[in-house]
Amino acid sequence: MFFVENSSPADLIDHLDRIVDILKDEAPEALTRFGNWFSNFLETTGGFDAPEFAEITTVSEVRTMFATKLEAYRKQLIEEGREEGLEEGLEEGREEGLMQGREQTRRETAIRLLRRGDTPEDVVEITGLSLGTVNELQKTEL
Repeated sequence: MFFVENSSPADLIDHLDRIVDILKDEAPEALTRFGNWFSNFLETTGGFDAPEFAEITTVSEVRTMFATKLEAYRKQLIEEGREEGLEEGLEEGREEGLMQGREQTRRETAIRLLRRGDTPEDVVEITGLSLGTVNELQKTEL
């Protein structure tokens, strides 16, 4: 903030990207607060009519630049969140699919063992299925 308060408009324009990047990397939660402070600073300084501020025609011009950068950052965060969520969802889906596949394989093995004449207790020991599940398979699949 010291830099902003002691910079010319040209310096502010030149360094606004870097300031936003630093805040995004170092303190993303402070980015909105900085934006509010920056807008208030520009409104309260009132020195924009001075010759050194001639490059900035209006406070709203700088606000628009900053708002555009904040919006781009917000969209970037949303997109990164989507990508991360998609990756997590795919991983969870893979894991769930593997678990379901293993369970299906255990059930199919149990059915084959029961058809072969193994006792439900032996099938439980071999497949790891519960006795209730094995008994249910025996009723419905044989």
